[in-house]
Amino acid sequence: MAFIKLLPGLNNLDNLLYTLPLDRIKGIKPDSTKFKKNIVANFKEYFEDIVGVSFNANSKPIKIKLQLDNEITPYILTKPLHGSQKKLESNEKGLIIQIELIPNHELKQLLLSYGEGLEVISPKSYRKVIVDTITKMNNIYSTFV
Repeated sequence: MAFIKLLPGLNNLDNLLYTLPLDRIKGIKPDSTKFKKNIVANFKEYFEDIVGVSFNANSKPIKIKLQLDNEITPYILTKPLHGSQKKLESNEKGLIIQIELIPNHELKQLLLSYGEGLEVISPKSYRKVIVDTITKMNNIYSTFV
């Protein structure tokens, strides 16, 4: 597995913290901008509310309920999706869990990677994001049949 090295930095124009993957930096050049010490983010907490590294700085964590089927339940119990993961209830299908985090591209990719073994139950707005993605994928692959 390859690990991406990241460079966090404060953007002087919008005063927001950006996380840049080092492998995508094409070049650097000297700049007369004065260095500012980080007083914006505590990096022990900065990535706590997300999966991966990307998110909108103004976003807030949301509670997402997920239905796991019986096949993937043991796997996700031993390898949690996120540190906020909580068991809510068992049912005939498997297990309902909840995670609380800021939705981002990496979370969507992670959830979709479990295919039919995982269903987003709520909130409806995030379920719609997943349904829209699956619908687009279906439209692409349905032409193959």
